[in-house]
Amino acid sequence: MAGLPDVFSRLRRPEYTGANRCLPCTIGNVAIALGGAIGLGVAVSGAVGAVAFVAFLGIIVFRGYLLPGTPTLTRRYLPDRVHAAFETAAHRRPSIDTAEFGGAVRALSAAGVIEERADGPRLATGFATQWDDRLSTIAGGSGADHDGSVTVDAATVATAFDAETATRRGVGTVELDGEKLVRWPSDAALAADVAAARELESRLDDWDAVDTADRRATLTGLRILRDRCPVCGGSLSRRVERDERCCRRPQVGIERICRDCDRVLVSTAVSETSSVLAWIPGPESGHR
Repeated sequence: MAGLPDVFSRLRRPEYTGANRCLPCTIGNVAIALGGAIGLGVAVSGAVGAVAFVAFLGIIVFRGYLLPGTPTLTRRYLPDRVHAAFETAAHRRPSIDTAEFGGAVRALSAAGVIEERADGPRLATGFATQWDDRLSTIAGGSGADHDGSVTVDAATVATAFDAETATRRGVGTVELDGEKLVRWPSDAALAADVAAARELESRLDDWDAVDTADRRATLTGLRILRDRCPVCGGSLSRRVERDERCCRRPQVGIERICRDCDRVLVSTAVSETSSVLAWIPGPESGHR
């Protein structure tokens, strides 16, 4: 028969308790628990309400929340000013858990990664500098080999994308964990993403927990915001073009190519409703 400590251990959800406990979620669930207990007290008896409240608190202590789906509900419906107040009080780094444009922009802006402007987001100067510094370190000083190719250590790629192993399978192509091929338009784009991921990890509270697809979407957005090649420092051209064909829904092609060395930093086609399009700023900003 399992002992009481074992039962408590099975009940506990470490991803929502301890250091990972969310203060807004906890306060919201305690309020719900109190309301439910008062309701039971009125409908049944005060004793039943009191017992229910203690039970509800126990669930919150061990599970992190009482109402299923609380993390999603709180993120969706709690006003931004309330989230900001809790973050300031807790002195925590900003968090990002989605590549949805609005949520990503708020988190990245709070972390000093981007600046919100009337004509769209821009890279913050401090982040752009740190990004380039990390690029130089990751890609080996100049960022390019004698033949002009960019190399990034496979172990570094694995770490950046939360994989056990990473194996190079060609230019801009990496196999993660022996089963998933991930492609970039060039090795320069891959190096840029690895460097940016390293810097985001130091600025965001939960970057490691972000889904791989959301990580890549966010990193693609940051590459769209660059105006300088991560290897040679040349300026980047920008092409945004609608592609309409009878056999499929219209898509928007986005390209950023170095004018000096012809390296492709961004080359993607997305639907007209994709949040990636919101990353495209107005006129050239001059940031890297």
